[in-house]
Amino acid sequence: MSKVRISVSLEADQAERIRAHAERAGMDISAYMVNAATRQMAETAAAEAGFAAIDALIAGAEGRTGRP
Repeated sequence: MSKVRISVSLEADQAERIRAHAERAGMDISAYMVNAATRQMAETAAAEAGFAAIDALIAGAEGRTGRP
């Protein structure tokens, strides 16, 4: 699979914290950032899946009443 380069702008203190965490994890910054983003996407997907049934109930109730 080919790789794509993405540029990220952040504050110097954030960059240093990321650098330090990546080093402690034994990862380079790129791998650390990909790992962090992938974990965040999985957490978001799990939360969305967990609330899907509730969201559907709310949407159904709003549809029946015509009110948000």
